[in-house]
Amino acid sequence: MNSNEFNSNDLDREERKTPWYKRSDTEIPDGYNPYKDDQSLFTEIYKENEQLFLGPEPLQFETPELYGQRMEREKRATKRAALGKLKKASGYVSALLLLFILGREGLASSLGTVSELVSEKTYTILTDVFLILQYVAIAAVMIYVMTVGKKHKWFTYFQKPEVSGAFIARWTLIAFGLVHAVALLSNILFELIASLGVHINDLNSPLPDGIWENVLYFIAVVVCAPIFEELMFRGVILTSLSKFGGWFAIITSGLLFGLFHMNHSQLLFAFAFGIILGFVDIRAKSIIPSIIAHAVFNGYSYLLGLVASFTNYEEMLIDPSLKLTGSTVAVGLYGVMNVLAYAAMLVAIAMIIFEIISNKVQFSLPKGECGLSAGEKLSTFISHPLTVTYLVLIFLMITVISFVDIEAIYAMAEEMANQLQ
Repeated sequence: MNSNEFNSNDLDREERKTPWYKRSDTEIPDGYNPYKDDQSLFTEIYKENEQLFLGPEPLQFETPELYGQRMEREKRATKRAALGKLKKASGYVSALLLLFILGREGLASSLGTVSELVSEKTYTILTDVFLILQYVAIAAVMIYVMTVGKKHKWFTYFQKPEVSGAFIARWTLIAFGLVHAVALLSNILFELIASLGVHINDLNSPLPDGIWENVLYFIAVVVCAPIFEELMFRGVILTSLSKFGGWFAIITSGLLFGLFHMNHSQLLFAFAFGIILGFVDIRAKSIIPSIIAHAVFNGYSYLLGLVASFTNYEEMLIDPSLKLTGSTVAVGLYGVMNVLAYAAMLVAIAMIIFEIISNKVQFSLPKGECGLSAGEKLSTFISHPLTVTYLVLIFLMITVISFVDIEAIYAMAEEMANQLQ
């Protein structure tokens, strides 16, 4: 029906008494009347439009001042809602990580109680089994429990990537090279710190001996770690935070990933690795590309360590003046793998520069409809009690694992005990 042809007599008397803004199909916030401060304007508009079917749109004649006030109220309401959702997401993410850390440490403590009861070979096998169980028996259960009732179930993260195979291969190479570059810079940084007199523990450990020990270690590091760590960080955590902005989710999940390794030697390059993998997964809308890149990196590290075990590499760590010796094949392969890693660094740096220059648009990610600044997001995320608890726990563990000279403390305690006797 044309509104101009509408006859006001067709409305009953009571309906005509009802203000137009109460008869409109458009919802108005409770208690809100844009014309309550200017009754003459309200009356004039009502008289001009009383012949129109259902009256004018409620905010059609809103003054600029009232419009600005309403926008400000809506902005504050949106920000309050976003802060509440971000606090909830922060608690959710921190609870997942805390449960995993506590479960893993509990399992490690149980393993430590049997160290004196079994042979060294059996204990090594149990250690490798523990590495697998921390993912299969702890991470898998935690991820399942934390995604119950969520829109994104754990299996939805494994959907087919929305990018080409060439994209995955290109960014896998970029990740491999850049992570090695950051690892090299990290080593230089901590060597400088150590030269200033700060004690830093040597965290290098040889690969286990024996076929079964190596098979179990390979399954844990090259198979289980890429799947379950990506499921946790680029699946659950990244997805939970992505509604607050793509780069916020990538950087936050990457930082949590670096801290998750709980030692200085992996902190910086794991952080960088997490950022690259997060970007790739947001573009691919799947964690499959990051699982591939993660497995490639861990597989290379495992193979390099395996080759090094056939040389005097461990002696070189103790005495840097020694030259690499061993079987010709092992020494040659070890040299080739290191050359390839350095070549990958240079290629990756060139490729990332090219990506930034040639396709800058791909780095423009959704900012999230939350109305929060970067500072507000960060402060809200880290201020949650569970997040504070997790961060304090992680920093304490990093300090103990990386910087506390446990052997010196044991020696001091033993000396004090002897003096007391």
